Amino acid sequence: EIVNDTTPDAFGIRNNHCEMYSENSLVSSYDVRLALDESSFNGISLNKKVEQNTLSVTEGELDYTLTFKNSSGLVPAGTVISDPLPEYTTYQSTVSKDNEVVSDPVYDKETNTLKYTLKKDLNEGENTVIHFSVIFNNPAAKPGESIINKASFNYKGTDIYSNMATTILDGSAYLTKVDNDTKNPLAGAKFKVV
Repeated sequence: EIVNDTTPDAFGIRNNHCEMYSENSLVSSYDVRLALDESSFNGISLNKKVEQNTLSVTEGELDYTLTFKNSSGLVPAGTVISDPLPEYTTYQSTVSKDNEVVSDPVYDKETNTLKYTLKKDLNEGENTVIHFSVIFNNPAAKPGESIINKASFNYKGTDIYSNMATTILDGSAYLTKVDNDTKNPLAGAKFKVV
């Protein structure tokens, strides 16, 4: 039994030694190398996505999606998803979430951190999705700079991080004409900018 909340990396590979005696005489001994099973850690994921891959201005809205997915075991109620927002961003609103599964957000303005708490267990095969928006405002931002953001949650004493959601400041504006019915981009559309 592992008596503390250690991670697979911190635990490493250890040797378990066993000896069998009969009337004070060693009959057999056996050694087994042990490592913690990482499958439960790998079976739970937090994916982060940003709607705006590029931003052409120094101020604008960024829309983020967090998908918390459980493919193995159980994620208990009370688990906190923590999202330290990037510099020059401010939380605006939670656009959508499952109110039965996820708490209302707690936004700490001082640390610029957004937190959601699971209100009920997330069972194997279940997921929950959170959409929220922030405002980016950095008048000194330059083309080529990145707005990088990732979130995390703590599972059995281990912080597990999402992927990085990245928006590139490119300093260019893009016009895309879309079909009114299908909302698909129209190939070869031309514009005259005056």
